[in-house]
Amino acid sequence: MTAMGNYTRVLVVAQTQSRVDELTGILERSGCLVSATMSVTTALDMSGYSDFDALVMAEDIHPSERAYLRTQVIRNQPNAVVVSNRASRSVMIQLTQAFKEAGVAE
Repeated sequence: MTAMGNYTRVLVVAQTQSRVDELTGILERSGCLVSATMSVTTALDMSGYSDFDALVMAEDIHPSERAYLRTQVIRNQPNAVVVSNRASRSVMIQLTQAFKEAGVAE
């Protein structure tokens, strides 16, 4: 993946702490720099003032909130990729694929 320096900056949003911890652990072990929240509102705020390369939304976030968050993040962070994750194990595969589809070099 691409990123600033040697790491990819990822914002993780999930509804439960266990899901946040699980996704954060996988991403950090893969070399990502992770910020995480259990609040869609906080994620929206962060998208306005923090730079990140990817947003990972756990599918436990309500679909309408995921859609709104996706729209706002793309508006605030046009170069960021957005991934909805159902199974934590697949998060790195999803991110890699999203970066490829966005035309971002690995």
